[in-house]
Amino acid sequence: MSLALTAPLLVNTPGHPLEEKIGLIPVTETIFSPTMLLVSIVGFLGIYAGFAFMAPKPNEIIPLNGDIAEPPADPKPQTAAEKIDNSIIVNTIVVVFGILAISLYFIANGFNLELNIMNFIFLVVGIGLHGSPAKYAKCITDGIPAASGIVLQFPFYAGIIGIMAGSGLIVMIGQWFASISTEATFPLFTYIAAMIVNIFVPSAGGQWQVQGPVMIEAIQNMNINPATIVNAVSVGDMTTNLLQPFFVLPTLGLAKLGLKDIWGYCMTAMLILMVISGTFFLLVPVLGW
Repeated sequence: MSLALTAPLLVNTPGHPLEEKIGLIPVTETIFSPTMLLVSIVGFLGIYAGFAFMAPKPNEIIPLNGDIAEPPADPKPQTAAEKIDNSIIVNTIVVVFGILAISLYFIANGFNLELNIMNFIFLVVGIGLHGSPAKYAKCITDGIPAASGIVLQFPFYAGIIGIMAGSGLIVMIGQWFASISTEATFPLFTYIAAMIVNIFVPSAGGQWQVQGPVMIEAIQNMNINPATIVNAVSVGDMTTNLLQPFFVLPTLGLAKLGLKDIWGYCMTAMLILMVISGTFFLLVPVLGW
């Protein structure tokens, strides 16, 4: 867990969007609550034990001396994912939809250039000129290795959250979980819903702005502390962040590693944290936290 969790800090900020319904919630009920502290401690110990079990034996460790060597380039895509990454068809589809979106923007707004549309135009042109997603990603990595993953992926994440929020899908997910929950299970189902939404919207602030009001509205007739909902959404967000750990992309770029080199560990950590966190949020109503 972290001192910089978006939702807990937001609901403790005067004037936040849900202040009329839940007031200001101090961090003693969120970040420093018994639930969050115990999830942090037990989660750390559980993940530490899991990684210790997965660690290679001393005779299996290959030491790195000096600079990290560049992996040999493989000109031939082997796996299905690599073939998609190098596909001109996929590239063309992305560019066509990008041009369509740009055209619709100018039809609706006239020739009104602003920062977002300029960034999007450069993104679409760059993808189109490089011929395949893999080539474009490699050029960005060569140019800004420490931040390439974030620079390239976050425009697409922004598009996904726009689609999910605009279509009402996030609201539907929240309402469905609310409809099958009781006071005893609602914190757990809120946690599960947050994990699902975060797979598509890995942005804590954006996720809370869309999912938070739905969950808070659902507990208006329940005897549930709003802080519990804030905690459940925050931990759910962090749990599936391990499935797509964008937060380590700068470090991976500097270390010249790919996500596939650490993904097994991330998946293990996510499963361990999922079991531990789910258990705690199931016990929260029983313990009265």
